[in-house]
Formats: sequence, structure tokens, C-alpha cells
Amino acid sequence: MVELSRPTVLSIVLVIVLSVALSGTSVAMPTAATSSMGSDGPTAAQLQENGDAVADGPFFEITDVRTNMPVKAGETVEVTVTVLNSGNATGEKEVWFHLDQYYKDDAQLELAPGESETVTLTYVSKSENAKDWTLRVDTPDDRHEETVTIEKPAQHSTTRSSGGGSDGHPHFDIVDMTVEEPITAGDPLRMSATVENTGRDLGEKLVWFTVDGETVNETIIELPEGHSTTVTAEYNTSIEAAGEHLVTANTSDDVVRRSIEFNEPVRAFEVKTVDTSESIIAGEQLTVTATVENVGDIPATVPVRMTIDGHFIDEERVDVAPNESATVELQYRTNTWTTGEIDVTVGAENASVSRLVTVVEPTPTETTERLTEPESTAEPVDTATTATVTPASQSSWSGPNPGLSMLVVMLFVGALAITRWG
Repeated sequence: MVELSRPTVLSIVLVIVLSVALSGTSVAMPTAATSSMGSDGPTAAQLQENGDAVADGPFFEITDVRTNMPVKAGETVEVTVTVLNSGNATGEKEVWFHLDQYYKDDAQLELAPGESETVTLTYVSKSENAKDWTLRVDTPDDRHEETVTIEKPAQHSTTRSSGGGSDGHPHFDIVDMTVEEPITAGDPLRMSATVENTGRDLGEKLVWFTVDGETVNETIIELPEGHSTTVTAEYNTSIEAAGEHLVTANTSDDVVRRSIEFNEPVRAFEVKTVDTSESIIAGEQLTVTATVENVGDIPATVPVRMTIDGHFIDEERVDVAPNESATVELQYRTNTWTTGEIDVTVGAENASVSRLVTVVEPTPTETTERLTEPESTAEPVDTATTATVTPASQSSWSGPNPGLSMLVVMLFVGALAITRWG
């Protein structure tokens, strides 16, 4: 066992005590101050209220917002905004106008420190906009919000409202509405409306058409007082839409209604031409070429059929659009035992065209030629120049001959007897 001296033991104890003391010591570090301001800093108004200096740079504040609300759907929403540069430098920034989250208009402003400007932002409302909205005006530095209402448009039942525009505002009346008739379901619906400003001021409003309450076309027009214009629209109807429908022409001030019948589309075809031979030799193939036209209202696939004396023979299916035609080729192999006139008919649904074709018997020469016609096209062998090859003689021994063996045995026995007896 190793003995330690007293100084050594004291040194060890001192080291242990110092290590423990140092491990419990913490060093205080300076902490960053937390700003109570937002990431964008205080507004110019807050700085001014606190008596602080205005932050460097331009600062565009919204100081006033005025609207022409409420308006009716189809009318123009007007927002008049006053913006002040409360910063300490000239700047150029935008001001934006939204309804809910939908952007509508903007303007670009350039303002010196302390300078303000008023701009008007507009939006022509649509037929389906009738409801309450959150109107929002923004600059990069400020925001204004308020709730506004776009009301439902007028629902007059006459083509012209009495006393329209007497309040000094523009008033758009529908003085005439036309619809091209007759209309077949699946064809375009063509409409027009003549609109007159019977009010007392220039105006910009929406004109729209509906079919069974659904808006199918919208057009913004501007009319001075006493002027009129005609708006046209086209709507693609569906083949399944046959029947009666309500069609309207609308402004925010007037509406005209018409009940329109969509006729059932007709499916019809015509066989325009059928070309074939007037006669054919029995046993040969008859070719028939036919042209079919779609004289109906809808595109369709039509089977074009050929019959011989009422019996189905061949068919081709073709796609044909309205007022278009298609050509097909049909085939028939005649019988060698059937002659005389045959009725060749080509039909497309309810339309058909017939032709008479004479099947004639082949002449004896034609029959003989067909019967004796060689089936092979290989060249004939010239026997006069072909050498006959005779195979060489070959040994064909297939073992001993029993008769010859017996003869040999008898000769041997005879010789032996002569020898012994001699």
C-alpha cells in the first residue's frame, strides 16, 4: 500500500474543493431588449401622438374614405380615397380596393412629405353580387375596412320604367328585346336588347341575359343622357333542353322577360347517291358506292346498309354532322347459279335508294377459261432436256440363303461318304 504524505493529501483536497466551487458558478450575459412594436414599427400617427419624431421614409396614411353605397347589382361601385404622406420623404406607392378577398381596382400615387391626394376607385358590379360585402382599402402602410351592401336589381315587368332617372342619376331602360326563333335544342340561342339612358347624367352599368334564372352573358356599357345602344348575346343550348324556357334581359333599373320554346331536335338522313354497275357476270363481286347526308339537327353515327332482294348483305357505320355528308363502299359476291335482275337497296335509317342490276350467265369461253385456269404459277418442267439419273448398283446381301446353305451341307455329306466308301 502506497502511503501519501500530508502535503500531498492537502493538495488533493484543495483541487477537489476548487472544482466543485467552479462548477456552480454562472456567468451573467446581457439580454436583448424586446420591442413592443410590430415588425413594421409604429405608425406615423402613433409616433406623433407620443411626441416622437416621424420615422425615416414616406408613410402613406388613409385619412378619408367615401363610397356611393348602397348600389344595385349591375351598377358601378365608387370608392373615393384620400391618402396623406405623413413621412419625411417623397415616395411612390399604390392604394388598392377590394370587396372581401377579391381585388377590384388600384391607383398609383406619388406624394411629397405632408402632401395628400384623393383618388376614385371603381368596380361595375355583376348580376350575382347582391349581398353584404367587406369593403377594404389598403396602402402598404395603412388599411380601412367597412361593410357595404350591393342590393338586388330592379324587377320591373314592363319594358320601360316610368319616370326613370328623375333623381338626376343615370337610368338604363330596356326599350326592346329580340330573340331569334324558332330555336332547336342544341342550337345557339341568339338574343339582343336595346338599352337607353333615360336618366339625367352619364352612366356606366351592366347589361346581362339569363336563361331560367341563370346568367349566361354580361356586358358593361356606358351611355350619356338620352343615348341608347344594342347589346347582343349568344348562348349554346343543349340537345336535352327541349321545352319552354324563361329568357330575360336585365339592367340594374329594368328587366324584360320572354318565354321561349326550344324545339325537339330532329334526327334525319338522306341517301343522296347510289352508284354501281348495271350488269355483272355471275360469280363476280359487285361494288356499290353510296353518299349519305345528315339533314337533321344533331350529329350522329348512322349505319348504312345494303340489301339484295330484301336480304341483308353488308353495312358500314359513319359519323355525319348536320348538313354534312359521307361516302361508303359496300360489297356483294354474286352467285354463279343465280342470274337475272336483282334489287340492290342502300338505306340509312328511314331513307333508302334502290338500283336494279342484271346478273348474266358467263359465256362458255369464260367458263372454260375459269375451269382450266392453272392454280399454280410455277414454271413447267422441260422433260426433253431433263436427264434421267439411274442410281448405281449397290450390295443388298441380307444374310445367308437357306436353300444355298442346304445345298452346301448335302455336297459336304456326299463327299464324305464317297471318301469313306472308297
